Amino acid sequence: MIPLAKPNINTQRVLLDLMTVLTSGWWTMGEYTKNLEKEFAEYVGAKYAIATNSCSMSLFLSLIVLDVRDHYVYTSPLTFCSTINSAIHAGARGVFLADINFDTQCMNPSNIFPKPGPDDVLLPVHFAGFPCNMNEFVELSKETGARIVEDCAHAVETQFHRQHVGTFGDMGCYSFNPTKNIAAPEMGMIVTNDEEKAEKLRRLRIHGMDADASERVNSNGTYSLVDCGYKANCTDFEAVVALSQLRNVEANWEARKYIWNQYNLAFKNFCNREIFNGIYPGIRPSLNPNVGYVHGYHLYTICLGNRDDFIAKMREKQVYCGIHYKPVNLHPCYRNLGWHSGMFNNAEWIGKRTVSLPLGPGMTTKDVNHVVSATKELLETGDYLL
Repeated sequence: MIPLAKPNINTQRVLLDLMTVLTSGWWTMGEYTKNLEKEFAEYVGAKYAIATNSCSMSLFLSLIVLDVRDHYVYTSPLTFCSTINSAIHAGARGVFLADINFDTQCMNPSNIFPKPGPDDVLLPVHFAGFPCNMNEFVELSKETGARIVEDCAHAVETQFHRQHVGTFGDMGCYSFNPTKNIAAPEMGMIVTNDEEKAEKLRRLRIHGMDADASERVNSNGTYSLVDCGYKANCTDFEAVVALSQLRNVEANWEARKYIWNQYNLAFKNFCNREIFNGIYPGIRPSLNPNVGYVHGYHLYTICLGNRDDFIAKMREKQVYCGIHYKPVNLHPCYRNLGWHSGMFNNAEWIGKRTVSLPLGPGMTTKDVNHVVSATKELLETGDYLL
């Protein structure tokens, strides 16, 4: 089975570093974690980076630092549930959704309603590697006093006007899940340019202590509990894998970009981006980056009719496809928020039809050719074209 996101791992280097960690006896938040934080901050152009155990926890801690208990969070309906859950668990007064831009599948600031107030939080989701229009979010932030936390789970390499996403607002949150552009067993990262926020984030991830283990070893071993925090730190085992990926991030990006372009070339005869009454004939492919944007090439999505049947047929052909995403307003978990079908036309149209094809730097030429041939065979013989 060809997986959705096959990573490219320098196995020999990683195994050597894992053995170094194992034999050192220092397994948690040691040298590799600190090096990862330093190098990741340098890579995206942020002053501070704080490693966590997941992007979900990164979002949660960021909202805790901003103290959203009396404020609203505004985000996209086309996102993973952790975006919403983080706001709920952080005690947000409420969560408002703004429909996506139909082309980019990113949250459209023009659809934000009601207008955010001072200290509310804008939480744009950079979808599939494509950046949100951060000029519009920054302008809205300046106009209203709302703060910005960026969900960059799909967007390690992504840039908007040559600036890395995650660095436009108060904080940016990244995922180093095994399927992500930096693949680790489970891990996340927060970046910020605010020293006070960075210090609080570091405390919150270790229960609220003002000194981590390495700092206590190099002092008298004491600490004070400054905040009522959480268990959200990572281990050096995870950091070893993530650091190896970070040091190969551009090569892996180029590999995904190449596969992306191979897909575009292979499927061009099935595509028709001429719009008529809001319906795309043919398949609707992933959008190429605009001038001034750097796409992260995280997901390659197409929109099809009879989507679920297509996915089942692809599994029979040993190709695993994903769905990104069922809009959050359609999940029964959130009915108590007053969300229901028919609220977000663009997100619901996409969510009903979207398919993510395998895209990963570890894919071989044979893998790519098999995905292409399986997809083309189904499109030519099945009832999937819109």
